[in-house]
Amino acid sequence: MKPEGLYGYGKLPNVVTQGQLELMLKDGRLPEIRDAVMINCVGSRGQRVSYCNRICCMVGIKNAVALKERFPEANVSVLHNDIEVYGVIQEEWYKKARALGARFRKYSPKRRPEVAAEDGRLKVSLTWS
Repeated sequence: MKPEGLYGYGKLPNVVTQGQLELMLKDGRLPEIRDAVMINCVGSRGQRVSYCNRICCMVGIKNAVALKERFPEANVSVLHNDIEVYGVIQEEWYKKARALGARFRKYSPKRRPEVAAEDGRLKVSLTWS
């Protein structure tokens, strides 16, 4: 899914889809990073559709592992409505991501993250209820 109009995609630099991030990692085109925030559940749970597509979580977890392995000192956060992993192997990937230091933060569909550019950097904010 191309999240046009959501979270600055297509308007703000460095806002990419999980698929684009995956290719950047694979091709070695990702510059060194200090911070990465991945927003899962984009467009789902009432934002554009009412359902969970069941693959975003695993792709986000896999990319979080890849980022932490390539940039161990980077702060990697995954924001989500719920983590849905289906199977023992997927659960092991989730545990590995957490063991490497990736942080997982749940947000409510009623209080979604906000993304803005500030001083040439992206700023992702999340209001807790």
